[in-house]
Amino acid sequence: MGVVEDGEYIDLSFFITAWVTPHVSEIDELVRVAAEYHPQRRMVGYQGAETQEEQTWVSSDQVEAMYYALQDEYLITYINSPISYSANSDKSQRIKLPKDAINMASANCIDGAVLFASAIENIGMDPYIVLIPGHAFVAWDIWEDSDTIDCLETTMVGSYSFEAANERGLEAYEREVENGNFDRDVSQLLSIEEARVIGITPMQ
Repeated sequence: MGVVEDGEYIDLSFFITAWVTPHVSEIDELVRVAAEYHPQRRMVGYQGAETQEEQTWVSSDQVEAMYYALQDEYLITYINSPISYSANSDKSQRIKLPKDAINMASANCIDGAVLFASAIENIGMDPYIVLIPGHAFVAWDIWEDSDTIDCLETTMVGSYSFEAANERGLEAYEREVENGNFDRDVSQLLSIEEARVIGITPMQ
């Protein structure tokens, strides 16, 4: 995602983080519904866990609750619409705002990634948008200020288990790491926390 000016490519992929909108009413409602799917019926981010190991389980359980809320209550359907958001691409594609993906009950990979990232940021966790050639998915710090992330293939929300989607996301991320694609800017890990620090705020 970018533009070419005076023969020079300018990468604008980081601005996708503006589509992560954690404070709209639709995301507040999603988090409320997701709490019903949590074993302790709560969505508290990294709070309530005294150790990093506990935070890892707490964060995973909450994303799992979001996943099943979207699957069972919102009936989100995956729309197969390949994306072109990767470094050194001047092509573009419209991204749905999370509220629109919820209201339309449909999302492609980038729509699903910003939707999950919005809910994850809403509860005080640190999400990422992972961009790989032709595809996107969501990730998050497994505990506060962690160097380790967990991942989710959001396109599987319509008909697969959370465990399967979690495994698929991790496999895709680890493959990009092993191939050196993040180091070569072929793939990108967009930190929502870093975006906020540099002034990229939610568009809603």
